[in-house]
Amino acid sequence: MQPSTHRNRAGILISLALLTLCTHLQAQHIVSPGIRRSEGLELTVSPGIRRRGGLELTSNRVNAEITNQVARVTIHQVFANSSGRTIEGTYLFPLPEGAAVSDFTMTADGKTMSGEILGKDEARSIYEEIVRKQLDPALLEYAGYRLFRASIFPIPAGNEREITLSYTAVLPRDGDLVQFSHPLGGRIAVGRGMGVPQEKQSTPTFVNLVIEAGEEIRTLYSPSHTVDITRRGANAATVTYEGTGDGSENSFILYYALSSQEFSINLLGHDPDTGEDGFFMMLINPRLDRSRRDIISKDVVFILDKSGSMEGEKIDQAKAALSYCLKKLDERDRFTVITFSTDVRMFRDRLVSAGEERSHALTFVDGVEAGGGTNIDEALKAGLGLRFSGDRPVTIVFLTDGLPTAGEQDAGRIITHAADRNRSEAKIFTFGVGYDVNTFLLDKIAASSRAVSDYIEPQENIEERVSGFFSKISSPVLTDVTLDFDGIRVYDMFPRHLPDLYQGEQVTILGRYTGKGRGRVTLRGSGSGDKRRIVQNFDLTRSGGNDFLPHLWASRKVGYLTDEIRLNGENKEMKEEIIALGKRYGIMSIYTSYLVQEDAAPADAIIVRADRDKQAGAHPRLQFAGAGAAKSGVAAAPAVSGVQAVKASMQTRELKEAEAVTEEAGVKRIGTRTFILKDEFWTESTWNEEKTEDIKHGSDAYTELLLNNPDLARCFALGEKVILKVGETWVKISP
Repeated sequence: MQPSTHRNRAGILISLALLTLCTHLQAQHIVSPGIRRSEGLELTVSPGIRRRGGLELTSNRVNAEITNQVARVTIHQVFANSSGRTIEGTYLFPLPEGAAVSDFTMTADGKTMSGEILGKDEARSIYEEIVRKQLDPALLEYAGYRLFRASIFPIPAGNEREITLSYTAVLPRDGDLVQFSHPLGGRIAVGRGMGVPQEKQSTPTFVNLVIEAGEEIRTLYSPSHTVDITRRGANAATVTYEGTGDGSENSFILYYALSSQEFSINLLGHDPDTGEDGFFMMLINPRLDRSRRDIISKDVVFILDKSGSMEGEKIDQAKAALSYCLKKLDERDRFTVITFSTDVRMFRDRLVSAGEERSHALTFVDGVEAGGGTNIDEALKAGLGLRFSGDRPVTIVFLTDGLPTAGEQDAGRIITHAADRNRSEAKIFTFGVGYDVNTFLLDKIAASSRAVSDYIEPQENIEERVSGFFSKISSPVLTDVTLDFDGIRVYDMFPRHLPDLYQGEQVTILGRYTGKGRGRVTLRGSGSGDKRRIVQNFDLTRSGGNDFLPHLWASRKVGYLTDEIRLNGENKEMKEEIIALGKRYGIMSIYTSYLVQEDAAPADAIIVRADRDKQAGAHPRLQFAGAGAAKSGVAAAPAVSGVQAVKASMQTRELKEAEAVTEEAGVKRIGTRTFILKDEFWTESTWNEEKTEDIKHGSDAYTELLLNNPDLARCFALGEKVILKVGETWVKISP
């Protein structure tokens, strides 16, 4: 990679957008280093992106204590000078509204820095100067706020400096919902070097949030990252994220809702400025501290495969998982256990009381030994043939590690038999162990009963997975759930069939809406012995933000369409819709694959294209290809078992249940726009080679376009090669 050079005076500032915590205004800190050199400049970095000879963020830790909506934030960062010369500069931190800096330290050679807070006008002036020098367009979006500034002592070549910044701020609250946000990735533009393939450097990133709310915390949800949540009673929780940053991550966002209601219902909306219909997300959470009488008594049937292929560690883990589930049953629950191989054996041929028969069932499970074939049809017949009372929800947990090899072996007939026999409307949760399972059979049985299938790969622990699943569904509080909306019309809502609500578990719903955006939603269902009706008012008229919602909704829709094709066969309309959604939102699917370009760097040169060479009417196997995958995106012949079939089913379910925005290599999402790296240009996904105005990067026209459209700053910061829409005009930024 060639360094970008300018013939300007020595000491010109190079902007560095560093990773830090922010609140509602998404504050971002910047180090603007000057390099002591008589001519030319070395490239520097955005968070985690290494360019040869620059300043690197090598560690980023964020700790926040949130008490009654007030966040006390401490940011600790380590910077390393990997260049061969001394670097010095200025540390800039745009403060969020209402924030107060309480501490700032950087000690070097026995000296400790101090800083000052700049006013709005001076902060804006600094930002515009940086932008006009073509150093970082992304900084412009943060202009207009107060700025904290401190001089940085020279950092010698090969040395490190540690910076600690602390401040307090009040988090924004809308109704019951409080938002905490934090940009984990910046975009950087340095002279004429932007957009050239770069080396990637992983920066260890750790975020730790301790929340003491003073009232019950109902929702804890991050749409941007997979987080670990530890509840500490009803009013407190710890949320952590640990990963590695490479400068391309989404902003870290966390929502938490405070409510004392029996059921907490929160709506987030996004109203696109394109005139199309809106997007919404609904989060439903039952109260945590429910009494035992609020938990619905249930009927549960455990069906365990004990065929010869389960022998050894698998049967031991499965027995341990089943024992755990039996111990989790409430004394009022009824249950039985069925084991099967070539033949079927029942613990009891009827449903019995957990309080009376649990110990005997544990002894029965302990004596199970593996051996024989796999008679799936007879096992399901025995379970579905039991007499259920009709006033309790019925759950069947079915676990197998093989294909049907005894009794009825035709998957289609087994599926038909299960549907015909399921007169109690039992939810059949299926678990496939290993790769030698019929995914079509297990997925179809689960989907037909409005349940889900899951798979346990060979390296995974059966006991942990099944036990974790049963813990979630062991305490139902509302069944037969329905939603009615007044004030807006909703459609394309996922999941299509609402699940039962369980204590301590959240239901996340995504959909589209038309209408004025203000009204009420009514939640109905069956509780413990009676009918429940909960009404919640909402207002989606202020729904211009939450621009992660379109991608999450599209992910779920692609997942459901894919499942329809996998289970029921392909049709032209579904295929075309998957292709359109995949291309617009950058979603992998059976028809849109990420393919490595031959002439580009493997980590970045991934594009999305529609596979047009599949035969019409085919029923292709899912084949999700990523960076480093095979160059061909053509799906293989249909498959219902094996590694690829299992992974395809798991990936489809992940799409159907998507709750966090994921960003694959070669795809960048900025607001509601999706950019795909194609022929070295970051190209907005909706561009169809229309008439496009060519503007040179760094020209007067480029600078004026940027300053006049500050909302596009992050798009411009993608690099020197960008194709995007500005108003009604397509613009191509070229070197």
